Amino acid sequence: MSFFLYPTLPLFPLYLSLHLQAVSDFCTDPNTFVLNSTHFNSGTSSDVLDYYLTCSRRMNSPFQQLLTQSQRALSSIHTHLSSLDRNALPQVPKAEKSLREVQQILNATEGNFHQLVALLSCRGLNKDYIDSLKGLCYDGMEGLLYLSLYSFLSALAFTAILCSLPGAWRSFPSDSEEYEDSDSESEDPFTSHQYSPSMLTGYGGSQTHPNSAHSRNLYSR
Repeated sequence: MSFFLYPTLPLFPLYLSLHLQAVSDFCTDPNTFVLNSTHFNSGTSSDVLDYYLTCSRRMNSPFQQLLTQSQRALSSIHTHLSSLDRNALPQVPKAEKSLREVQQILNATEGNFHQLVALLSCRGLNKDYIDSLKGLCYDGMEGLLYLSLYSFLSALAFTAILCSLPGAWRSFPSDSEEYEDSDSESEDPFTSHQYSPSMLTGYGGSQTHPNSAHSRNLYSR
């Protein structure tokens, strides 16, 4: 049984080497792997992925132009509303309510725009990306090493147990020996008792001497 276990022992170093090689290849250049896999699966632009993965100060956001245009449009709308508030309300007082509603909508839009700018920033996503890389390439690598080591030691211990089973099995008494011991203990003590010749002659002498003395007494009368 242990003979079939020995061929599986080389699988543990093979398992360890394959996983270590895969993790080491990924940790050597993770950005290239993420760029290729994400661009192939989702079709996302490489400029966008590179911006979030590197988050370099020298790189401009790929959304910078669109965000700048949106900011200018909001500023222009805010300027026109301020002009209407100064010039049109004195002439058309009934339009004040509608103008205030438009200003509230503009303020809410500006708030959402600032939240969008913060979400599109690369700092938060890049920080989470770096933390995940550290967890995988350092803590994950260490855990993989310990797991492989414990698996290998467990296989060796299991093999040692299997090798020691035949010797341990021989130390236990067999069923035939237990049966013979039970037969010897169940023998009749009376049938198995042996009398010595001295005991037999003793019994015979004690019986003949009284008979001879009795016969001499009869003749003397």
